[in-house]
Amino acid sequence: EKTSVPALIEELYTFLRQADARELGMMFRELDAARAAGDEVNEHRLLNAIDGYQTHVVPIIADIDAGFGNAEATYLLAKKMIEAGACALQIENQVSDEKQCGHQDGKVTVPHEDFLAKVRACRYAFLELGVEDGIIVTRTDSLGAGLTKQIAVSKEPGDLGDLYNSFLDCEEIDPATARNGDV
Repeated sequence: EKTSVPALIEELYTFLRQADARELGMMFRELDAARAAGDEVNEHRLLNAIDGYQTHVVPIIADIDAGFGNAEATYLLAKKMIEAGACALQIENQVSDEKQCGHQDGKVTVPHEDFLAKVRACRYAFLELGVEDGIIVTRTDSLGAGLTKQIAVSKEPGDLGDLYNSFLDCEEIDPATARNGDV
């Protein structure tokens, strides 16, 4: 569920930060004790350990599926994930309410323009929150999809709509003999 994943990310990061704080706190207490005792060997060892400390906090990639709606919904979800601590978002080009796992048949994709709007929404969320180097991982199910949400509007040969439509498995029709429902 889209509201529980950001909460889980936040909980994970809180736990990892607490583990760091606990471990570093113990090291600093030992350092204070070594200094108070005049133990330069332990003081030096502890300073090196503190300087070389490796955090428990790791980067989290949040998979936001197909964005759970339009570009605005994707933006709001992306913002929640980033606020919770995600440094990368993964999004795919399936229709949100028709979403299927990658190994299943029946996938339905959205036109490139719709998908790019969702990718831009993720980018705007990063920028608004001051994360200039946020990562967006995009995935396509175009080759495995049997359907597309809609045929893209093409204004001129070679534009994005024309490129998208070139992937569709269809037959060219003669406008003179076209029937209702022919594309």
